[in-house]
Amino acid sequence: MVNEVAVVRMHGDVDARTAPVLAERLAQELRRSDRRVVVVDLRGVGVLEPAGLQVLITAQERAREKHVAVRIVADAHAVLEYLTLTSRAHTLIVFPVYAHAVQLLRGHIGPMPPPVPQQGIEQRLHAAGNPQ
Repeated sequence: MVNEVAVVRMHGDVDARTAPVLAERLAQELRRSDRRVVVVDLRGVGVLEPAGLQVLITAQERAREKHVAVRIVADAHAVLEYLTLTSRAHTLIVFPVYAHAVQLLRGHIGPMPPPVPQQGIEQRLHAAGNPQ
């Protein structure tokens, strides 16, 4: 139980050019036997394209095989909107507040605050002046 939680941060756009970087970083963390949670911090990402979404979905599938949880943190409108629009194609758990996803880093591995429900993401987008 050396370091059960890993945080992978991305900045800029996650597209066909940068998705392989994210894929490799996630694969490195998932190869470690001491991981129980991998937090993917997309707060620095302005655009998430299909290649990036596929990397997240694949990482989540691999993580489940190893009994590792994947948590996504995103707060950019475009990223939240894309995850909302594609939510029928994936079961990614998205937190718009970084502190909720990483509270596990404080030594407490257990129940986390509930992720924002789809309706909550839609309300947040609407409140930002960008209704769907």
